[in-house]
Amino acid sequence: FWKRLLFVGIILHIVAAVMMPLGLDAHVHATYVTDEMNDGEGDLEWGELRQESDEGSVPNEDSSEDRWFAWHSIIELWFTIFAPSILVLHILALIGGLGCLATIYLLSKDLFDSEQALKLTAVASIYPPLVRATGRLYQESVILMLVALATFSLIKAIRSENKLNMWWAIPLL
Repeated sequence: FWKRLLFVGIILHIVAAVMMPLGLDAHVHATYVTDEMNDGEGDLEWGELRQESDEGSVPNEDSSEDRWFAWHSIIELWFTIFAPSILVLHILALIGGLGCLATIYLLSKDLFDSEQALKLTAVASIYPPLVRATGRLYQESVILMLVALATFSLIKAIRSENKLNMWWAIPLL
């Protein structure tokens, strides 16, 4: 049952990555990244729209100010390797979603056993917000990977006989 459920979840992630349109956030982040790759500054031109004015639209530059440094670095790496395109973003979304599931499985397998890891991963694979995040290239998969790693580290630190160990540092990072 759990293997079939996981298989269905993986199929849902693949279908979502192929069929869903990328989210607005994905387009905004991709635009920041491509602009930074072109001129060294990640700016979007936003502004008041004055359709009835002789001046038309007068946009202001809105800088990313490195607010999404990690996410933009991942997208820039993909664009550098494969060239900027919508297809590349869809593939990145799929790899992010499947990577999240793999992270859940590997970490929970280390904490418990492979059967419990399979069950947890199967349930996560059909969780609608994660499937949607894969289809829309939202950051939820990456954030869940970080939360899973932090939780894993906390459990390892608590289980450790040596209460002062490096497992405590990972959640802080």
